[in-house]
Amino acid sequence: MTEVLPGHAQAGLPSYTNHLSYPGNISIKQTDMETSSEITLTELLESRDKRRDFQLRMLADNPGQALVVGTVILPGNIKRTADSLIIADAMTKAIEKSAALLTLRLVRDLPTGFEAYYTSSLAPEQVKTLMAVIEDNHPLGRLMDIDVFKSDGSQVSRCSQGQAPRKCLLCGEDARVCMRAFTHTQNELLSEIHRRVTQWLCNELSSTP
Repeated sequence: MTEVLPGHAQAGLPSYTNHLSYPGNISIKQTDMETSSEITLTELLESRDKRRDFQLRMLADNPGQALVVGTVILPGNIKRTADSLIIADAMTKAIEKSAALLTLRLVRDLPTGFEAYYTSSLAPEQVKTLMAVIEDNHPLGRLMDIDVFKSDGSQVSRCSQGQAPRKCLLCGEDARVCMRAFTHTQNELLSEIHRRVTQWLCNELSSTP
């Protein structure tokens, strides 16, 4: 599923116009809680190439704008699950509630994983600081990957902003170290993701009047 703001034409990759106001949050329906089938390594690698091409197209269509790209962190070869859709919904709402001066939104609910794209009129470095706050402080933030790109296509890194590397879901060490060493099993990581999503949902329900 791809969603663009009203008024945008869509033929293959959509074209955009600038200076649009953002209308509100998305919601994920219960009928959408259907998991996707397993994807192959080839499909995963191709999806990354297509995502990069899509990013460059959006930047070209929106000169001078920063680009925010949000995806869900989910190990394994099934990228669309009930947990991932809940994380995606929380992520888009958090991004849209930020002070990032968003000018456009597009979301893609794909078998290879959820993708959310936003353009912003703020400086990319400012946007990255705002997105890092979400990643570091939202209860599900560790399960969100929110990247920010400059108009030339280069990525604003956490390191360049003086932000600490992201920590492992399970042990709190540098996530890159654990990933490269295969310190934790896929089942351990998925169980922790499910635990965090379940706890967050319980907290949300208990706080609802």
